[in-house]
Amino acid sequence: RNLVDFEKMSQEEVETKMLELKDAGVSQLYSVDVDYLRQMSPAAVFTQDACRKCDASSSEVAAALDAAGLARESAVTLQPTTVDDILRDILQIGHILGEDGRATALVSLLESRLRLVARAVSDACASEARPRVLGLESVFPLVASGQWLPDMRQRAGGIDALGGVP
Repeated sequence: RNLVDFEKMSQEEVETKMLELKDAGVSQLYSVDVDYLRQMSPAAVFTQDACRKCDASSSEVAAALDAAGLARESAVTLQPTTVDDILRDILQIGHILGEDGRATALVSLLESRLRLVARAVSDACASEARPRVLGLESVFPLVASGQWLPDMRQRAGGIDALGGVP
């Protein structure tokens, strides 16, 4: 559960609320529903470690698993930063869930589609200059998009306007 209602607030209101919480000493913006975890008793809990503003911390997840009487080892933290990382994570999740075949088939399909995109980009960029692209996750404050998004823009034929490479 999130302490900030991103759905009903403007970006400026979200940033103001985040700063207020930080000033009040709140470091965890998310709480894990321990009762729900206990009730569902999952064999695996998938989390991400993308940014401190975007997800529950690993220590908070571990504490929630302890409180729910579940093994900490059931938590799997994913940290994809490129499209290839996402494909590897799909295989990892499939393996953990006992669905190796389905995960492999999905990754094969996605890789095939990525090859088609790469071919189309190569053909299009052979005759034209590649466009400079700026990706933003927020306009207040200005926050450049990260994780796997720069990789996606590059694969789609764009050049990162900020000069970074994935």
